[in-house]
Amino acid sequence: MNVTGTFSISVSAAALKADPSTTSVTIDMSATDTLKDVAAKINRAKGAGCTASVLKMGDSDYRLMLTAVDE
Repeated sequence: MNVTGTFSISVSAAALKADPSTTSVTIDMSATDTLKDVAAKINRAKGAGCTASVLKMGDSDYRLMLTAVDE
């Protein structure tokens, strides 16, 4: 994707209840990450308030879909 940097995702309600001092998780991206890599990083992030999937919309059209997690 040729993008570097970080972004934050709010934690789930269950994670916030377990540790009220942690309100978000940070995801680090490197220039060599693919959408699949970013989705895997989100899904591995402990307490993240969402899960990530990669959807194929067309021959060369892929999208990152985030689904909220309540608990």
